[in-house]
Amino acid sequence: MYDPDISIALNVSRARLTVIGFMLTIDIFALGIFLSSREDLVSLKIISDLSVFYALVASLCVGTVAALLMLVSERFDPQGNSDVGIFGIAEMTMFVAIVQTISGIAKGFIAIFQHNLGEPAFSTLGIPGTGELIAASESFQGMVFWFISLCWIFIVYIAPFWSVSRMPCKPLRKVFFAVYYLALTAVAFMLSAYAMDIEMLARGESTGVGRLFLMNFWSPGLWSHPLAPM
Repeated sequence: MYDPDISIALNVSRARLTVIGFMLTIDIFALGIFLSSREDLVSLKIISDLSVFYALVASLCVGTVAALLMLVSERFDPQGNSDVGIFGIAEMTMFVAIVQTISGIAKGFIAIFQHNLGEPAFSTLGIPGTGELIAASESFQGMVFWFISLCWIFIVYIAPFWSVSRMPCKPLRKVFFAVYYLALTAVAFMLSAYAMDIEMLARGESTGVGRLFLMNFWSPGLWSHPLAPM
């Protein structure tokens, strides 16, 4: 992977490290909130929202690996450059971690959002659940959902391959980076499918790991699906 004729400026790898650090902070903060329930309810919460818990833990682990790879990519030469081969692997790993962070937080957020803007919530607050109010609430939920979905599409499918296309390396190496990203993403989605399957079995439902794996390639469809935690 080492190529003495091609390198990445150190400020570029430092910018990626800043993004990874920010993402890991979000993961730790979100996990802290997730596990802040009473001690006797933590295990129940993990099982009932296992896909969210998995996404945050996966992002924390993969993000840590991305940070370490980014540090390893530094050549420690007089120019302070980074090796493009290791840097490319680190950046693709970073994108996988970001996808898991977005998936975990967005799924939990949309589920709570839908629950709190539903007709039962209005009734609890003493607000008449008129047809116009419910319709406006559903329309607003739809706009928020599609906005987050567009962000997810950009992060999963556009940003990584755009980054690969701009790498200062040979086409064959770019193909390697793209295949590595897809393979690592597929592994993350497969583990997510297993987490969702366990979550569903705990509720007495069953969809199948294979189907859930394929559905993960359009994760926003799962966020608004009955699979989402309530």
